[in-house]
Amino acid sequence: MKTMLHKYRFLIRHLPDYPSRSRYKFLISTREEFRLNKNETDPVKLKEMEAEVNAGIKEVLRYKNLDPKQSNWSFQL
Repeated sequence: MKTMLHKYRFLIRHLPDYPSRSRYKFLISTREEFRLNKNETDPVKLKEMEAEVNAGIKEVLRYKNLDPKQSNWSFQL
């Protein structure tokens, strides 16, 4: 559970910098999702949730180091 807490904190810290109009919606839904599932004990559901969180972190990291002042952003998929 400790690693999930670290992942949660990472997302909460970095979602405000995510380049999307919906970033605050993502932030609120991330907080709600973690609060709703904080007492989950089913290992299958925990694995699914962890995979979803890892995908979110991967997406946030993709845009983390972009300079907002430059207009010619590019990245590799």
